[in-house]
Amino acid sequence: MHFAPIRSIVRTLRSNPEKSGWYHFTIFTNLTCLDKEQAFFLRDNNFKVNSSLDWNEGIHNSARKTRAKKGSYKAVLDGLSALSEVKFDMKNLKLTAILPGSKSFSPKQFVHARSDLANLAENLMWVHLKYNCPLSSTGFGQNKK
Repeated sequence: MHFAPIRSIVRTLRSNPEKSGWYHFTIFTNLTCLDKEQAFFLRDNNFKVNSSLDWNEGIHNSARKTRAKKGSYKAVLDGLSALSEVKFDMKNLKLTAILPGSKSFSPKQFVHARSDLANLAENLMWVHLKYNCPLSSTGFGQNKK
């Protein structure tokens, strides 16, 4: 993550004491490169963090690769760990589950995905319990022709 510009923008906006309370920061990130120092910065500046985990490890890794063309699921969990370790307020984290086929879902895929909901629920509940972060899901059952 290119964090230097983020630090610079926050420092510039916070430098005006009359307006420093006017700003609220939100970052959309895959969390894969988030380290502890950056997690402290996000925590200390009261950032809202948005990220996602796709369905389960296999689907996530097939859809979201690192630059080295490897699955990113474990790296996302490492990013969550960094936030957790610095006592980031997990109410400021929105973790969205992107479900398979959110752009195009045939009826057959829809039935298969519905039968897989238990796996999704188990995976997301594990993340929720381990990191105490709120969860939401999007994209389920959108059927475009």
